[in-house]
Amino acid sequence: MDPAPLGSPAKGEPKDGWKLTRHRRALVGVVASLSLITLCIAVSTRNAESGATKLAPIADVKEVDCGPTPTNGPMAVASEATGYWLVASDGGIFTFGDAGFYGSTGGIKLNKPIVGMAPTPDGKGYWLVASDGGIFTFGDAGFYGSTGAFHLNKPIVGMSATPDGKGYWLVASDGGIFAFGDAGFYGSTGGIVLNKPIVGMAPTLDGKGYWLVASDGGIFTFGDAGYYGSTGDIKLNKPIVGMAPTPDGNGYWLVASDGGIFTFGDAGYHGSEPGAGVDIDNVVDIAASPSGDGYWMEGSDGRVSPFGDASSEGSMLGTPLNRPIVGFAAISATQTSTPQPVTTPPPTTPLASTSPLIIATSGLPDATVGVVYSTSLAASGGTAPYSWAITSGSLPTGLSISPTGVITGTPSTSGGFAFTVRVADATTPTAQTASTTLTITVAASIEYSENWSGYVAGNGPFTGVNGTFTVPTLYAGEPSGDRVTEWVGIDGGTSGDTSLIQAGVEEYPDPSDPDLFYIQPWWEILPAAQTNITSMTVGAGNEVTVTIGQISGTEWGITLTDDTNGESFTTDQTYTGPESTAEWIVEAPELNGEITTLAPYTPDVTFSDLGISPVNTTLAEFIMVQAASQVSTPSVLTSSGFNVAYGDTAPAPP
Repeated sequence: MDPAPLGSPAKGEPKDGWKLTRHRRALVGVVASLSLITLCIAVSTRNAESGATKLAPIADVKEVDCGPTPTNGPMAVASEATGYWLVASDGGIFTFGDAGFYGSTGGIKLNKPIVGMAPTPDGKGYWLVASDGGIFTFGDAGFYGSTGAFHLNKPIVGMSATPDGKGYWLVASDGGIFAFGDAGFYGSTGGIVLNKPIVGMAPTLDGKGYWLVASDGGIFTFGDAGYYGSTGDIKLNKPIVGMAPTPDGNGYWLVASDGGIFTFGDAGYHGSEPGAGVDIDNVVDIAASPSGDGYWMEGSDGRVSPFGDASSEGSMLGTPLNRPIVGFAAISATQTSTPQPVTTPPPTTPLASTSPLIIATSGLPDATVGVVYSTSLAASGGTAPYSWAITSGSLPTGLSISPTGVITGTPSTSGGFAFTVRVADATTPTAQTASTTLTITVAASIEYSENWSGYVAGNGPFTGVNGTFTVPTLYAGEPSGDRVTEWVGIDGGTSGDTSLIQAGVEEYPDPSDPDLFYIQPWWEILPAAQTNITSMTVGAGNEVTVTIGQISGTEWGITLTDDTNGESFTTDQTYTGPESTAEWIVEAPELNGEITTLAPYTPDVTFSDLGISPVNTTLAEFIMVQAASQVSTPSVLTSSGFNVAYGDTAPAPP
């Protein structure tokens, strides 16, 4: 059956005349519903000692762009721009007002959830950061590094961009600071025993310092960041979740999860959610208005509460969200101000260096088929500038490297790609060189479907496909209309492709006995209805191998074998499809022309001994989503195959 994209169920022929074998279902209880984990992150400030000044009710905090220092020439941006972005834990981006949409990770399978974001100085791009420090760039946001390949002592909880947008800081919950690009390191609390974890950070106006803020409102200052007070010695009703500095950097706001606000320095009090009669304990962030005479606070439910002169540009309140909101960023004062040209001193010629040239990059972030990729190689020592080149191996198809060491492009094939890169410096008369071997792993692209989960190989034509899968057991007491089927086939994996040749096994409950379920082997060539195989019996837990191949021209053979009991079925049929994709799928099949509810199954379905002819490495991972819930999820694909689990958690591979 064809995969149905979310919101557009596929149609097909009803199944009839089935001769079935009944099997007793596993009496293992009810499958628990999958809970949604809400991650609330904010950007904040730091301190340790003295008490608060100018106290207001308590509040939540978020990192805000204080605005960049001038660059070479005026910034071409609107003088009256106002707006903001919301980001969810899956990286979904919601834009309001003049804030532009430049992309998201909402359709990407993430290793870890998104915990924050930061806009570029001109507002024409933004970064997203995950709790493992993975960085995702959109618009004119540049990639300067990440901690995605590092072992972290504590998870990343926020990020801030430098004033010129050519670097950024990541902060972990222990106050560890990771600086990339032109972001300077001015200190951290990574070696200090904290009373409460760090929940956010904010940079100073010139980027030569920053504040860290803890969940008890303790403020820690580094570089030229000034200390204006904290709630570290105050008993709070709710924890601090974020902070925002004033536009001139001479004060800051802290916000608590109940929307209470604490003001310090020249930060003015303009109201709070408790003061406005809002009694919802899910604030996740705060951002200052461009003038500093107001602020926004945001809830995990997508609401945006403006105070002072902060404008109301809209919110997601009342709109169903796939994942909770975890961060917020507003168009900053610098992005809305009138630009002023700046004169830059002429560049100087770098002096020769006698230090050895070293490649600092030891690993590269993973890529995904069909998703824009960008990463930069780094070197130290020698004499800048550096020149980079690939000397052996190859980059993934679709990627290229620039002489400055930036690897960019959109990969089109999945797999692991090892290559040797060489860097040469500008030392005269003889340049220093250094080489290292690196690998980029390209994961399959991810598709979401209402009825398919598994893997689809693309870029045919294919003349054969095979695979072995295990037959699962159904849980007792499920509705009789629920179904699950496992199959191997060719075609049907692209939009508009209604052809499909396939064979597999289907399981569904016995409507007359809640403790029993049926197992039915079958084959099918669309648009004809499914043909049940009545000459063999398949048991739960058995291994079944399907082989489909072109014999000659339009003549194709289909073989289904129960490897456990030795029974087998073979048929030769005429097939004229485009042969463009090959599949190994767990499906919620159709019944009477409608997609059924996927029957909960156990254990994981294992697909192994996968083969296609000719060999092709372009793969797409399919995840099944029904009624806004992820119900069937494959593992990563390895040389041993893959597993598919009922629920929203990817299993380990076989």
